Amino acid sequence: MIQRIQTIYLLLAAISLSVILFLPVGYQEAESGIVANVAMSKNLPTCILSIISAVTAILTIFLFNNRKLQLRITSVAILLAVLTTASIAVFQFVSGKALLTTLNYIPYVFAVFSVIFGILAYRGINADDKLVRSMDRLR
Repeated sequence: MIQRIQTIYLLLAAISLSVILFLPVGYQEAESGIVANVAMSKNLPTCILSIISAVTAILTIFLFNNRKLQLRITSVAILLAVLTTASIAVFQFVSGKALLTTLNYIPYVFAVFSVIFGILAYRGINADDKLVRSMDRLR
C-alpha cells in the first residue's frame, strides 16, 4: 500500500539523492581570494547515478502490489546510492588539488541518509511481506 512507512522512507531517499545534485562538491580559491563553488555538474557520473537512483526509489513506491519485486528494486536502489557515494569520493580524490582547494562533505551526509532510508524501506517492505505470508498460513 502506498500509505505505509516505507513509502516515506523511499521518498526521503529520493529527495536526499536529488539534493546532492544541487550541492557543491568543493570550493576553488583563486589567487585574488575569490572562492568559487565547484558544482556537481562537473561530475557527470555522480549526476547520472544520483538521478537513476532517485528515479528508482520513486518507481519502487508504486510496486506495492508485488512485494518481492519491490524488495529487489529497493536493494538495487540502495546499491545505486552506495555507488553515488563512492562516485563523489572518487571525484574528490581524483580532482584533488587540481580543481578543489576545499572539499565539501555535505553531499556525503545526504548520500548516507539515502542509504539509511533505503535500508529502512527494505526492512519495512520485508516486514509487510512476512505479515502477509503469515496471514496466508492462517487461511
